[in-house]
Amino acid sequence: MANQSIIKLTYLNVMGIPIGLAASIPFMLQSSYYTGSYQAQATFSLVIWPFSFKLAWAPIIDSIYSTHIGRRKTWLIPTQYAIGIELIILANYINNWLGRDPNNPWSPLGTHHPVDIIRLTVAFFGLTFLAATQDIAVDGWAISILSKYVYTYL
Repeated sequence: MANQSIIKLTYLNVMGIPIGLAASIPFMLQSSYYTGSYQAQATFSLVIWPFSFKLAWAPIIDSIYSTHIGRRKTWLIPTQYAIGIELIILANYINNWLGRDPNNPWSPLGTHHPVDIIRLTVAFFGLTFLAATQDIAVDGWAISILSKYVYTYL
């Protein structure tokens, strides 16, 4: 039972942060008079694609691993570190990419200069790619640890 709780907690923490951040950007773009274009929102919608390609990416993750570290931990550990590093980098540049005044980080979007939607999309695409990779590894780990009775709850 303890293993099940650990897996659920890991799954919720890993998936919630990057997806929540990526889901908040379109609302921020819509709320600003300067950045509410449909083109910017359509460009940023590419961020969700890594979750659509999990079906093609999952066999690669299952087949490539280090026997020394383990099948799932080979992917879990590096992706967790990479997500952390990317979040630190994102924290340093997000206000600049959103076009906010450097002296006032709470200023409206696009008031200092236009929103750099390409950099935002690339950064969040990388973040969701790592989150999708981690999701595949955590799901595989859960299936290998949990009993068949619990599969219906995943």
